[in-house]
Amino acid sequence: MQRVQKFLVAAALAVGLTAWAHAVTVHSYDIGNAQLSGAGGWAHTYSGLIVGNNYSGGGGTLNDGIVPVDEFNNQLFWLPDSPTVTLHLSALSYVSAIQLLGGVLPSNSVPGTLTGWSVTIGGSTRTLTSTAYGPVCGSGLCNDSVSLIGTGLDVIATSSVILSSFWGSHVGGLFNIGEATVTASPVPESGTYAMLLTGLAVLAFMARRRVGVRSCLLPSLRWRSTCRQASAAAVE
Repeated sequence: MQRVQKFLVAAALAVGLTAWAHAVTVHSYDIGNAQLSGAGGWAHTYSGLIVGNNYSGGGGTLNDGIVPVDEFNNQLFWLPDSPTVTLHLSALSYVSAIQLLGGVLPSNSVPGTLTGWSVTIGGSTRTLTSTAYGPVCGSGLCNDSVSLIGTGLDVIATSSVILSSFWGSHVGGLFNIGEATVTASPVPESGTYAMLLTGLAVLAFMARRRVGVRSCLLPSLRWRSTCRQASAAAVE
């Protein structure tokens, strides 16, 4: 009986913690006012619908998990187009940071020139300055990240994030995105809470029984009956 209880507790805790630890990814994305593949010699892929310069309902270069090392599989953008990028997440989440990776292009001057963008979650918008990091490209560090912590956006549960109003330092108004990722924590479902609470409750009950069994070591005769009952229960 005790082994069965331990197994059920372990299973409940494992399922609950796995749900909490599950990584949030960019499931798909839409782009408004995009530069089409081939512009400026840069090429990218997209599996969704493309109407004019607007992409919707698919995925491709920005969420394929591949950090580009050249202008191929790397999407070029032009600031005067006022592009927007909507990232659709794999789960309802609290987003704490967004990363836009330019790739590894040490001789190209486009990556590394993006300096910030606006983020919209749940109808609330914040304009944020990005922090450059990663390998060195022609105009600086290739990747950019914005932190949402303390902006109020990080406490809004969402399944999509809108990026807009990009700005940068490239003289031609160009920037690129080779991969878009997020740092986020999934919102646990009610069933996850139930499994965690059940596991913790059973653990507390088992701990109390062990305390009862240990009390049998006391020399007082008044514990004898209690000890017999606790010992029999522990054996089960």
